[in-house]
Amino acid sequence: SIELEPYNALILNSLGEIYWQLGELGKAENNFIKASKYSAYDLSAHKNLGKFYMANNELKKAEEVCKSR
Repeated sequence: SIELEPYNALILNSLGEIYWQLGELGKAENNFIKASKYSAYDLSAHKNLGKFYMANNELKKAEEVCKSR
């Protein structure tokens, strides 16, 4: 659980996906950002953050995410 592993990128990324599906966009974005920050080798959280921004028409942020890795 996230309480036991607050820096687990896999859990944070999964929470981001769940919140996105539920329409809780602020929580989704927050979890994707954290997951991307704590995920040094797995780019799935980073990719999801970029997809999230593109889907929400935040193209400038999506571009920044793409350039940062």
